[in-house]
Amino acid sequence: MAGHPAQHHLLHRPPPYDNEQNDLLHRILKDDDDKLQQLPDCLSLAKCFTTPELTRWPRIESLYGPGLRQTRVFGANGSAGVDGDIEQEVTAGQGEKRFEELHKRVVEHNIRTIAKYYTRVGLKRLSQLLDLDAAETEQSLAKMVVAKQVYAKIDRPAGIVDFREVNKGTYKVLNEWSNDVGKLMALVEATSHLIGKEHAIAQAAKQRAAAKAA
Repeated sequence: MAGHPAQHHLLHRPPPYDNEQNDLLHRILKDDDDKLQQLPDCLSLAKCFTTPELTRWPRIESLYGPGLRQTRVFGANGSAGVDGDIEQEVTAGQGEKRFEELHKRVVEHNIRTIAKYYTRVGLKRLSQLLDLDAAETEQSLAKMVVAKQVYAKIDRPAGIVDFREVNKGTYKVLNEWSNDVGKLMALVEATSHLIGKEHAIAQAAKQRAAAKAA
């Protein structure tokens, strides 16, 4: 993978997903700059993050890992780098940390993709799709839920992940409807009681009138 400043705009310290980051990535990929077209591997990797399809990490690591590892961005300590690479020297395992961040972004992309197509999925199956173990899958999913990047609930005893988001507005409407029905039933009951009381009073009056007449 040849080096070029555009490569580092796309891949250097890949930020967590948000609307701004997603919009920037789409705009970069739509750029007609010929220099971008000179980076087919870089563009192919970047497009993986804009396509709602699973991007399996072993495949990414196999296809792009060797080239990325030659750069100072993702290389080992003291990497010589490639043409157009970043100027800073790779020290203290920075390249490895960035490569780990790239892995995390791939996992997050895959979780968002799975959430689009699945309402419920087994934790074991989800781990297989993410190429992670169960503990790593739960940890990655929990971080995205906390960051509100995806909605999910994990049923550990059943080993099921539920991506169905319940509309809070619907809950509110149902609660209000339930309260209104409760109030209506209370009024019906009170009214029935009053009617029964009036009927009893009327019957008693009739009985007294009949007794006097006799």
